Amino acid sequence: MIFGELKQLDILELLLGELMPQTYESIILIDVQTGTAQRISFEPAPGLKKNNHTNVLPIRDFDGWIRENLSADYLGDDLRSMLQEMCLSTMIKRLETEESAGISFSACEAGVTKRKYLEYRYLKGLQGIVCLTKQDITMIYEEERHKARLVESALDIAQKANQAKSDFLLNVSHDIRTPLYGLNGMLALAMQPGLSNEEILAYLEKTKKSADELTTLINNMLDMSVVEMGKLIIDEQTVNMEDFLGELSAALHVTAKEKKQQVIFELEDDKLSFLKVDSVRLSQVCLLIMRNSLQYGIEGGYAKCEIFSEEENEDYIQVKLVFSDNGIGMDESQKQTAFQEFVYENYKQGGKGLGLSLARSIVYKAGGTMLLDSKQGVGTVVTVEIPCKKVTPAEEQFRKQVDHMVRKFDELDFSRFRALVVDDNDIGREITTLKLLHFGLKVDTARDGQEAIDILNASEENYYHIVFMDVQMPVKNGLQATMEIRQSERQDLSDITIVAITAHAFRDERIETLENGMDYHLPLPVDDQELKEILTRELLNLSPQKDFEAIGFRVIK
Repeated sequence: MIFGELKQLDILELLLGELMPQTYESIILIDVQTGTAQRISFEPAPGLKKNNHTNVLPIRDFDGWIRENLSADYLGDDLRSMLQEMCLSTMIKRLETEESAGISFSACEAGVTKRKYLEYRYLKGLQGIVCLTKQDITMIYEEERHKARLVESALDIAQKANQAKSDFLLNVSHDIRTPLYGLNGMLALAMQPGLSNEEILAYLEKTKKSADELTTLINNMLDMSVVEMGKLIIDEQTVNMEDFLGELSAALHVTAKEKKQQVIFELEDDKLSFLKVDSVRLSQVCLLIMRNSLQYGIEGGYAKCEIFSEEENEDYIQVKLVFSDNGIGMDESQKQTAFQEFVYENYKQGGKGLGLSLARSIVYKAGGTMLLDSKQGVGTVVTVEIPCKKVTPAEEQFRKQVDHMVRKFDELDFSRFRALVVDDNDIGREITTLKLLHFGLKVDTARDGQEAIDILNASEENYYHIVFMDVQMPVKNGLQATMEIRQSERQDLSDITIVAITAHAFRDERIETLENGMDYHLPLPVDDQELKEILTRELLNLSPQKDFEAIGFRVIK
């Protein structure tokens, strides 16, 4: 057929047949005055006149026709209201105030449930003709329902998580208040007049214990937030495992002694004497698991950790830690929730605390696995496997040298070294100053970054050897002050060791301090062992054997 031979009506018919079925199943044109209508559909139907691609059905009584067709396949218990909605008089009334209106409903076609949508409006330019269209929106409807279910599910999960956090905080408040009460109570007792030095010391030792318990609990809760934000980072360093396990044993000694329990560490392989691990996070995992064992253990029981070497290659060795106890154990329901975040069981009824969830998050972040096996009335076994980098002979030798000097720290002479402590907080500044004075250093202080810069610039060459710098301060903060010191024309200042002592403890905050020129980052509360190691490395001429790490544009010791 030649295009020029087509009549205008033929073209219109072809367009209706080819394009409209993609959108509509049918179109009904209704005469408002007579109530009659014409239905245009796009599938062949028996007994209907077929004009090319379309079928045209005259309807003498629209209300009767719509009532009959809706009743035949409508699915729902509100058919009466549906019929009322779709009668011609209702349609005309709604179109007095609305440009268009529509309604969706479920229908059964050949035994299959479908979703349909009827929409009506006045035919443009013909106020007396209502155009009613019918669409199959089954796919769209199912997609929307699926999205709604996903949203509902996500909302339900979020609500349950928030409720779990609320319940957790209510339950753990007891554990927060207990050491807090001990902290305040023992300090009040130590301040009583007329006490002997021995009595004051005894009260202060108990105060320190309560403070340590509170610090551990708060750190664990904050670490759960770090895990949720995806900011948990593993920072590997060379570790002497015998010293590491000795520190863990000492940390658990007091808790074990109270219940006459044993703490046992067994290092089964000489190849594990030195490992490259995140000692802070590995210590956290061990303490979380073993404190659980001691807390839920029986009097005279034990908490044990055995460490083995598994497969290895040129660079890595698989380390297996098996934690076991003979405590109260868990039943099946408790094991199901043992690793859930913010689930807290009352230990008197058997169960677990915050530890297992946080410990597993740390192990997973380190590329390891963690499995739990527990039987009520028998005990619990937790198996952890972590891949660890091997330590080179040079790294092992350097670690031995630093560890030796830290162990002999009290015999070292720091009297020829002078430190500058910069902190706007009076108590923080005093604590750092007293620590350094106790170690034998001479100490000067400044209250903000600008005062520190003025003191350093006014000093003689090589007068100061190390700077301890707070980050958040008025006038000029620690980052600004450090960058200005690094730009000094005096080499003794531009190269001076600067240590950040700050409450900003997240890794991105640590990286920011290092990229702005600081050499070390010590989060509050300061660990004395870390402080001793920094002083040993920086002030006692260990520079030929220092480790270096590239952070941004700065080389970090």
